[in-house]
Amino acid sequence: MAKEPTFKIIRRAMIVGTGAFLLAFMVSFISTGLLDRLTSAIAAGTILMLIVLTGIIFDLVGTAVTAADERVFHAMATRRVAGGTQGAFLVRYADQVANLCNDVVGDVSSAISGAIGAGLALLIAGGTGESLLEEIIITSLIAGLTVGGKALGKSFAIRNANQVIGFVARILDRLHIELSIGREHKGNHS
Repeated sequence: MAKEPTFKIIRRAMIVGTGAFLLAFMVSFISTGLLDRLTSAIAAGTILMLIVLTGIIFDLVGTAVTAADERVFHAMATRRVAGGTQGAFLVRYADQVANLCNDVVGDVSSAISGAIGAGLALLIAGGTGESLLEEIIITSLIAGLTVGGKALGKSFAIRNANQVIGFVARILDRLHIELSIGREHKGNHS
């Protein structure tokens, strides 16, 4: 595999950074608007847990894609098994898929869950502004669940990488999301 030019790496990093900003902005905007209307700590806690779980699941997928065997998915694609083509694509572009899953979605969900946790603490404290203890407890719980969940997910992902990516690939296939590996041009063939 040829070394990727530095400008392409920088360009991709800028695109990913901008995408992360836009994703964080959009999710924060929606979740803040939703939380402002919620008066139930249980509903706010449920939204918070969904965001934490999303980060854990995407981290698991991002780890699995770096440990999966591309040959397994090419064999599946050759036999026309559902998800074979998508799996081969995901593993071929593992660095970019892992970056999207681990860094963009995973880190954005962690940041947003912290902000929602602070809002949840205010909701629990009744908006009195005296929610320091609640904030500390909720933030610590979020950190513990996120880090513990990601640690458990990473172990599972490494041991079951092909199965995890196969599952994701079948979902993409069911959603009719076509991913394919095109022919890469290696220099000029005049």
